[in-house]
Amino acid sequence: ATPEPPIRETVVVTEIVEGTPVEVIHLVTPTPEPTGPRTLVVCMGQEPDSLFAYGTGMLG
Repeated sequence: ATPEPPIRETVVVTEIVEGTPVEVIHLVTPTPEPTGPRTLVVCMGQEPDSLFAYGTGMLG
């Protein structure tokens, strides 16, 4: 027994209702401004032998 496919039906209904117009106000939260760059602080146990990034003896 194969299952029957679901029944899909679209009905468009247009109805004009008399009455007082209602104004709907949507409160929208603004998108926050992007933050600036973050800061990373690196602490070392002692001063480096050199300020040259690739030539110190502290890396080994």
